Amino acid sequence: MSTPLSPDLHPDSHSPSNPSSASVVHVSSVDGEDRRNWIVSLMGRISKVVRIEINRMPWNTANTRQCPNSMDETKTENVNRELKLEKLCLNICVGESGDRLTRASKVLEQLTGQQPVYSKARYTVRTFGIRRNEKIAVHCTVRGPKAEEILERGLKVKEYELKKSNFSSTGNFGFGIQEHIDLGIKYDPSIGIYGMDFYVVMGRPGNRVARKKAKYGRVGFPHRLTKDETVAWFKKRFDGIVLNK
Repeated sequence: MSTPLSPDLHPDSHSPSNPSSASVVHVSSVDGEDRRNWIVSLMGRISKVVRIEINRMPWNTANTRQCPNSMDETKTENVNRELKLEKLCLNICVGESGDRLTRASKVLEQLTGQQPVYSKARYTVRTFGIRRNEKIAVHCTVRGPKAEEILERGLKVKEYELKKSNFSSTGNFGFGIQEHIDLGIKYDPSIGIYGMDFYVVMGRPGNRVARKKAKYGRVGFPHRLTKDETVAWFKKRFDGIVLNK
């Protein structure tokens, strides 16, 4: 709807004394269609009202700034959303202390090149001959490129096939092997053959805020890992197969 003109600025009023000095071009109104009224002002008085057609241009071709949220083919994903392998936990449980446990620790030491840690029983189980606080297992935690290398060897033994039940609701997964010599370790008759458990802890950048002591925080639900995200990462990273079991 057009803005009404004041009597002293009506187009029929007397012309200015110096018509050659045009000052400003003002937009008066928009008629609702593809046309606008342009008022030419000369020396503060209205000279004439001109109607011109305005061709509407598409948003992406207009001479304006494009919407920053528009999807672009060159748009990259957020690096803080990428999944990463935080650590790999290897565990061998023999159920008793003594010589068998010592030999199991040598297996982990050969595999990782690190000094393993002994685990104690939390309570007594007389059926299995386990006493509370007795050393019954040995484990080792590996991080970085070495963890990825050992995990690759372990998945190769499993032929890159895991069950869906191997993945937890928090985005971690684990599996086990029956013979450690399948990992490429030379068989030693004085040590024997041991099986071991693999457990992989996944994470994203920013999860540290929930674990640090000073100024700790909480990881939001959109940033937490889920089971489906880890399954998709496993299929993409190792070209693996997840069985619905």
